[in-house]
Amino acid sequence: RPTSAAEVKPDDLAAALGAALGKPIPYVPIDNDEFVATVQAAGMIPDSVLGDVVLYADEYRAGTFAIGGPTNIVESVGGQPPEDLEDFYRGQLTAMGILS
Repeated sequence: RPTSAAEVKPDDLAAALGAALGKPIPYVPIDNDEFVATVQAAGMIPDSVLGDVVLYADEYRAGTFAIGGPTNIVESVGGQPPEDLEDFYRGQLTAMGILS
């Protein structure tokens, strides 16, 4: 489950991804079938984990991750606060070869 000092909404995720990429990215809700078809066509996520990602998206949309609210578990266990979303995305995009 996402863990941070504040609840993160889909618009926040899109804005942080856009900031990391240097262009605006709007959040546009789509159904699971459209998501799966788009991801498979782009080869973005291995089929072996795609079902887990869809389940995660369902739980996110249902508000499951808001139960219990934001936590400090990352800082408590790791000794420092979690990265902000933009830095997280930038690191992931760099690791994927999308950013240099």
